[in-house]
Amino acid sequence: MRIVISGTHASGKSTLIADFASRRPEFEVFPDPYELLDDAPAEPDAGVMFAQLQLSAARLLDLPPGANVVAERGPLDFLAYLEALDALGRPTRSSGRMSSGAPLFSMQF
Repeated sequence: MRIVISGTHASGKSTLIADFASRRPEFEVFPDPYELLDDAPAEPDAGVMFAQLQLSAARLLDLPPGANVVAERGPLDFLAYLEALDALGRPTRSSGRMSSGAPLFSMQF
């Protein structure tokens, strides 16, 4: 079973996941993809969001059948961030990442 916890910064995702994992030790916990990026800037741009989209999609798609995982953030989170960058009028920061990221989300979700 794949469970993805979505939400804005400081909304309680990590707390919810920690509480869940303490009661369901058979679930592997995937941390926020941002924590796995090397040298990520303090203020992430579209490139960082796209890297997190790729990472979150890959780690969910690579799971064997029957794997039990709870993940902090998933591909849909990062598609939403990329869409928000476009909506906020920051096209130079998003530069088409939304359209190139959408196929990653729909691959097997």
